[in-house]
Amino acid sequence: MKPSLSVLVASSGRSTLARTLQSIAPQLCPGDECLIDVNDDAPWGHAARNRLMPRAQGDALLFQDDDDCYLPDSFDVIRARFAECPDRLHVFRMAYGNGRVLWDEPVLRLGNCSTQMLVVPNMIGRLGQFGDRYEGDFDFAESTCRLLGAAVFHEDVIALVRPHEIAS
Repeated sequence: MKPSLSVLVASSGRSTLARTLQSIAPQLCPGDECLIDVNDDAPWGHAARNRLMPRAQGDALLFQDDDDCYLPDSFDVIRARFAECPDRLHVFRMAYGNGRVLWDEPVLRLGNCSTQMLVVPNMIGRLGQFGDRYEGDFDFAESTCRLLGAAVFHEDVIALVRPHEIAS
């Protein structure tokens, strides 16, 4: 059975949100959902992601920023990889416009992971929390691994960081 996805988008209301949603909508299948929290109550969207997680209904949770995009067919890749190991945190890769790709090596450490790269099972109570600092995505990944075991790393690039900067 194909896992359902809950895509959680934290937004401060930037104009780039429309492009982000355009990268999500065509990839959604029946049973998937996209939850958006448009709020400027905390930097980096971490509080919004923490609020959205308990509302999600999908088998897997994905996290996206309002100025980044998923690559076409990313959700097919995510579904296939997640189905192989549905009880672990998955870390995919993302690309910057300058050619840089994260992760550098398959290790969970500061500076080597970002929100857009993370996919987790929807196991509320067995997931970490996004912290109150810039590195809150790392805090989430690290605390989730303490509860679920080691992360599973994938070579697949699923997201493009700030594509509007490339187009300009």
